[in-house]
Amino acid sequence: MKTMFKSFSLLAVAACAGMSITSCTADKDLYNPEVVEENVKAEYVANFVKKFGAVNPAETWDFTSGSTYYLADESAPLATRATGSYAPTVGDYYNVEKETLNWLTNTLEESKDNRKLGQPFAMQVPGNSFTIVPIYQGQAGMTWDLHMVVGTGENAVDTKIWTKSQGIQTGKTGRTGNVTWTNLATSENTLSAEKVRSKQYTFENMPKGETIYFYLEITSGMSGWATKDTKQSSLSGMMLTLECPRPSNISDDHEVKIIGCEDANLKSSDWDLNDIVFLVIGNPEAPKPIEVTEDKVIEKEEKRYMIEDLGATDDFDFNDVVVDVKQERTVTYVLENGVIDYSKTKYGEWKQVARFKHLGGTLPFTVKIGNTVINDIAPAMGYDFNNDEEGVYDITGWDPNDNNIIVTVKGKENEGVKTITFPKKGEVPMIIAVNTKQNWMTERTSIPESWWTVEVVEEEGE
Repeated sequence: MKTMFKSFSLLAVAACAGMSITSCTADKDLYNPEVVEENVKAEYVANFVKKFGAVNPAETWDFTSGSTYYLADESAPLATRATGSYAPTVGDYYNVEKETLNWLTNTLEESKDNRKLGQPFAMQVPGNSFTIVPIYQGQAGMTWDLHMVVGTGENAVDTKIWTKSQGIQTGKTGRTGNVTWTNLATSENTLSAEKVRSKQYTFENMPKGETIYFYLEITSGMSGWATKDTKQSSLSGMMLTLECPRPSNISDDHEVKIIGCEDANLKSSDWDLNDIVFLVIGNPEAPKPIEVTEDKVIEKEEKRYMIEDLGATDDFDFNDVVVDVKQERTVTYVLENGVIDYSKTKYGEWKQVARFKHLGGTLPFTVKIGNTVINDIAPAMGYDFNNDEEGVYDITGWDPNDNNIIVTVKGKENEGVKTITFPKKGEVPMIIAVNTKQNWMTERTSIPESWWTVEVVEEEGE
C-alpha cells in the first residue's frame, strides 16, 4: 500500500485564525483598504488550504540549496555548504582483479616520480551513492589515516574514513585450490600478492554538487620522509586521480576512477603516488575531479523567487512575478599543512544583483529586495525577459537566510495596496524560493504537490 505523507496534512488551519472571509460588518469597510487586503488574503489562505491541506508548522518554503563555490573562471562548482556527518557504510569484500593490479604497477611505477600524471584536485559529489575501495598498498613504512573533507567553507565536515591496511587481505591459493586470506599488516604491501581483496566504503545521501577533498594524516612519521601529523592532501598535489580500465567485475554503467596517494613530502620521498591506491566506483556516476590551479574561488548564492500578486486567489501558479537574486564575492583560501585554514581565509565584498525573469500578473507592483526599492513595474502578463540586460538591477542588503523581499501590489479600483512578504515558517505562502534552474509554471497551473511531499511506501498488512 502506498501512503502519501504531505507536509500540509492533518494540521489545524492556524493561519486562518481570526481571518474571516465573510462580508464586512459595515458598509464603510468595503472601501477600507486594510479590510479589503485582509479579506483578499484570507480568501487566498482558505483556497490554498482547501486545495492542498493545512501547512506543516515546519515548512519554510525555501527549496534552495545554499552557497556554491566556483573556480575563478566559473568552469565548475567547487563547493556548497556542508552539514551533518558523512561516515561511510562498510560493505563486503571486493576482489581486486589481477588485471587491475598489473595496470597499477605499470602506470604508477614503484619508486618513480609520477607527479606529472596528475594535478592537485578536489571532487564533486554526484547525485547518487559511490564507493571507495583500497586496492593497492605500496612500499611505505609510515602509518596514516585517510580523511575526507566535505565542503570548503567554514562549515566543512572532516571525517576519518579509513586507517592504513584496514580491511585489506592478501590471498594465497593452496594445492587443493582453496584460498587462504590473511589480513595485511601496516608494514606490508601488496606488490607481490597473488590475490587481494578489500572492504568497500560506500557514501550515500551526500548533497549533489558538494565538493570533497582527501588527505592522509600521518600518524607515525619517518625522518627524511614525513613528520607525524603532516596532512598529505589532494589539494596540495599529494594525490592524483586517473581514469582506469574498467574491471570486469564492475557493471558497465558504473563509472570507475583511481586515486593514488603519496605519504612522504620530504627529501627522501620518491613521489610514486602509490603508497595507497583507492578504486572509486560510481553508482552509476563517480565523483567528478576538479583541478585546483589557484587559491581564489567565487562564492555565489542565488535564489529564484516565485510570487503570487493576489490578482486571483485560487490559481497558485506563482508566476505573477519571477525574479532571480544573486550575490557573489571572491574568496581567497590559504592551505596550511595540506588543508584549508579557515582563520586565514579572506573574503571580498558581496556584489548583489536582481534579474527579473517573468511577469505573469495583471497588476502593477513595486519590489523591495534588501535595501533596494524597484518602483512601479507595469504588469505584462506572460512576458519573459530574454535580453540579458533587461530587468536587471544592482541591489544591496539582501539576506538569503532571511529572504528579505517585499512586494507591494497596487490593486484594482477600490482594492488599495497589498503587501506581500516571504512567509514565516508554517504560513501559507505567497512567495516561495527555488533554485534558479527551476522553471516557472504556465498560467493558472498550480505548483505541484511533489515539491513538498514525499511518498512513504508501506508493506501490505502494516
